[in-house]
Amino acid sequence: MKKTLLVIVAIFLFLTGCSFSQNSSNIKIENKVDELQDFIGETPLHDAVRAKDINQVRKLLKSNIEVNLKDKYGYTALHLSARLDELEIAKFLVKNGATVNSIDIFKDTPLLDSTRNSTNTMSKFLICNGAKKSVKDRHSMTPLHNTSKNSDIFIMKMIQTNDISKMCENLDITLDYYSADENKICGSIIKGVATKVKLTIVNENVENTEPFGTYESKIADSKYCAFLDKTLDMSESYLITAIGTNTVDKDIEIANLADLIKEEEPLVEEVPTKFISGLYEDLMEEFKDDFEPWNAKLEKDGLIFRFMKPSVLFTKGSSDLKESYKNILDDFFPRYLKVLNKYKNEIAEVRVEGHTSSEYSSVKTLEQKYMKNKILSQKRAKQVLDYTLNMQEKKVLENKEWLDTLYNSYGMSSDNLILDENGIEDKNASRRVEFNIEKIME
Repeated sequence: MKKTLLVIVAIFLFLTGCSFSQNSSNIKIENKVDELQDFIGETPLHDAVRAKDINQVRKLLKSNIEVNLKDKYGYTALHLSARLDELEIAKFLVKNGATVNSIDIFKDTPLLDSTRNSTNTMSKFLICNGAKKSVKDRHSMTPLHNTSKNSDIFIMKMIQTNDISKMCENLDITLDYYSADENKICGSIIKGVATKVKLTIVNENVENTEPFGTYESKIADSKYCAFLDKTLDMSESYLITAIGTNTVDKDIEIANLADLIKEEEPLVEEVPTKFISGLYEDLMEEFKDDFEPWNAKLEKDGLIFRFMKPSVLFTKGSSDLKESYKNILDDFFPRYLKVLNKYKNEIAEVRVEGHTSSEYSSVKTLEQKYMKNKILSQKRAKQVLDYTLNMQEKKVLENKEWLDTLYNSYGMSSDNLILDENGIEDKNASRRVEFNIEKIME
């Protein structure tokens, strides 16, 4: 009996001793892991992102790991995915609650990182998911500074545009019709924004043929048209390829010319979305005698007051206001405010916009021309803003506090060209200054 009892006790001690030893070993291992995490400051989620392993990221988030934990540099997992340009991981992190505007110890946000690195698809995703566009890093650089430096034009537009809903859509274009009378091929931009649409044409009846034409389209709102310089032989079979881009997205549409031969559908006039009842009429009444001498006009859609003669406004290639334009502004702006005063509660923003043509003689590429015109148009709009804000007129002084909250300047470069009746850029009319009223949307 005693012998049996001793055997049982011995077995019990052996088992409990092993268990204690195993638990002690586990505690030591866990402590080492904790110490390692404390030293490096990273979590398994950080490691999974660095490894670019989206499957591991999914597993970790499914196990309820905290998505916004930071390492010793203040990087969250989303920070790392932005720095590594891992878009699919970033999308999954944001879907699972990642903070888009987290700030690391260097005062960087994910958007500052992506715009600095010129990873435009990532920047678009972050902006479309609420990334703050006005943040500054420790050198006071903003996302706009970064995109300007890198010539990332589409992201720059996103940063400067209030309503980015259409820019956040994936680009989708169509090929609609061919007009033999005007020798042009036209299509539509169904979703997203296209800054360029190129067309190529291939004769399918000729083997190993190169495209006999690459044509840049003229884009106006959601329509585009390419004017051909060669007459198409309608007895031949042509394949048309349209490529729409905006430096971030691309969409390709292909069609046979025979399928595009149909009558052009009439454009349906859109109902203005910025209509403020009575304001257009009051502005027309106030300035009815001034439009011709000022070479100005007022558009009802958008309530755009447009000054259209660049030779009166600025010295060529300069942002310095001419005395003739200062005299016009001295008369215009106080009276403009007098009319707007009645509609203050309906106005979200008063914009002064500088616009240019697509020309800039000292540089060669389209991107360089755009950037040079961007800088020039920004300077011109800012000059007009500063000049009008600093007027000592009673009506300006009375509205100074209101103006400080919603009166802003924008350089639009060649974004909104004015086209003639043939859809060709009117270079002289495109160089202008506009006062634009944005309505509070209900």
